[in-house]
Amino acid sequence: DAYLDTRVSLFAQGLWSDDELTALVQTIEKSKKAIKLLKEMEQIRDLPPDKKELLLSLTRSSFRQEWQREQLIRAKFEIESKLNDLPRGRIKIRLKGYPGVKLTIGTRTKRLMEEVSYALYYLKDNEIRLGTLR
Repeated sequence: DAYLDTRVSLFAQGLWSDDELTALVQTIEKSKKAIKLLKEMEQIRDLPPDKKELLLSLTRSSFRQEWQREQLIRAKFEIESKLNDLPRGRIKIRLKGYPGVKLTIGTRTKRLMEEVSYALYYLKDNEIRLGTLR
């Protein structure tokens, strides 16, 4: 679908990373800590109405966050499997490739450390290798 294709494109370009998933996991952990604290307070004495509402709100949002986490993990898995199923690519540099340029073939990436000309980069043994282009 279009959503997955967009994610694959962003992932391949290095524009989408695990930051979104990491932030969500941190939010889930904070919510769980707050829920645990409120439940402990509830066992000691009756919670005021605002705290009860907060507990309900946190509980509802934690279910939604867990669902989002599962969706992100599933999307990441689909993206990685789709990238692995792509035919092996090649990158041809005819004139100049400048230092700092990031080359991506499948799920592998490599940064050019020096200027190159007439070069062919290809994937072999799950590693980006350099050949000559003549």
